[in-house]
Amino acid sequence: MKDNIEDNWFLQEWVQKGKAEGLEEGSLRELRDLLLRFTTKRFPDLVSQAQKQAEQTKSQEQLRTMIDQLVAANTVQEARSVLLG
Repeated sequence: MKDNIEDNWFLQEWVQKGKAEGLEEGSLRELRDLLLRFTTKRFPDLVSQAQKQAEQTKSQEQLRTMIDQLVAANTVQEARSVLLG
């Protein structure tokens, strides 16, 4: 049975796609967690807004940009502007 799976290109592609999607989802989860942890520490009044953005954002790049902008934010108003997009 294992030999049949290893020889089947369709199954191999399917497995690789599943692995890639799993890695993507794991990275998204980590970035969402980082966004929430940072907001909790630095801008605790904005945690609910950060949570909404984390749930809605589907792109790793968007989450990275948002985190970078929050790190650079000096005031709650600047951070709120980042989270509101």
